[in-house]
Amino acid sequence: MLGIALATQDIAIVSVIPQVLLVVLGILSTVAAVTMTNRLNGRAAAARREVLGDDM
Repeated sequence: MLGIALATQDIAIVSVIPQVLLVVLGILSTVAAVTMTNRLNGRAAAARREVLGDDM
């Protein structure tokens, strides 16, 4: 993504659009990754509680 932003940097208005899109996509992918991690951690904690009981 950084390569695309750097490649289009010299083109005046055209470079703004890909850079904004890359920032938005980066933010969305970060949010998705954090959400997936949190859900997986919740499932793991629930499975741990089921096996070990509430003694964790």
